[in-house]
Amino acid sequence: MSAFCRAKFFFILFMKIFDFEIEKIIKSKRKTISLAVLPNGKLELKTPNKISEKQIEEIILRHQRWIVKRQQNLLENMYTPKTFYEGEKLLLLGNEYSLKFVKGLKLPEIRDNFIIIDNEKHDNLHDFFTFWYREFAFKIFKERIDGYSKIMNLQYDSLKISNAKTRWGSCSSKKNINLSWRLIMAPMKIVDYVIIHELAHLKELNHSPKFWAVVEGAMPDYKIYRSWLKKNGHTLSF
Repeated sequence: MSAFCRAKFFFILFMKIFDFEIEKIIKSKRKTISLAVLPNGKLELKTPNKISEKQIEEIILRHQRWIVKRQQNLLENMYTPKTFYEGEKLLLLGNEYSLKFVKGLKLPEIRDNFIIIDNEKHDNLHDFFTFWYREFAFKIFKERIDGYSKIMNLQYDSLKISNAKTRWGSCSSKKNINLSWRLIMAPMKIVDYVIIHELAHLKELNHSPKFWAVVEGAMPDYKIYRSWLKKNGHTLSF
C-alpha cells in the first residue's frame, strides 16, 4: 500500500476537527468516483487512473458530513445496548462491575466488584445511569484536565460534558473543551490521552507534526492509548 493510500485528512467544520483515514484507493479506467466507509471506519475510494491528491481532498471535504454520520452508524451497531438487569456488566474507568440491586440505598455505591443501586427508586435505569455517569465523568475529568493544563502550561476556558458517541473530545478556538461522558468507561490512561490531545489543540488547532509533538511532550507513549481507543472505542457506551 502506498503512503498516499494511508494518508489522513483533517478538516475543521464549525471548529470541530475530523480525522479521516484512507484504507484503500482503487484506480481503474472508470470515469466516476466511488466513496465508501469500511466497517473499521476508514475510507475506500474507487477512482479514475488520473486523479490528484487535491481532488481526493476535495471529495472528502464535500462528503464529510455523510462520512461522520456513516461512521457513527457503524459504531452504534457494534455493541449490544445495556438493559440494566441485575448482574449485567458495566464499565467504569476500565474496570468491569456487576450491577446489583439492594433496597433502601439512597445513592448508588461502588463496592468491591459491584455497582449497587436501589432499582425501585428509578423508573428508567438507562436515563439514571446516563446522568450518574455524566456527573461522575465531570468530577474526574475536571481533576485531570486541571492537573494536565498546569503540567503543559496551557490555559483552557471551560469544560463541558457532551453526549457524543464517536467524538471523544473537541476544542474550540475560544479554548472551550468538550469531553464525552462515555470516555469515563475507559481506563484512566485513555482518559488522560484524550485530555492531553484536546489541551494540545489550545496550542495547535490541527493535527500537524507540531500538534503531535505537543502531545508527545506530555505523553511520550500516547500512540499506545490512541491505538487502544481506535480498537476499543465502540465498547464505551450503553
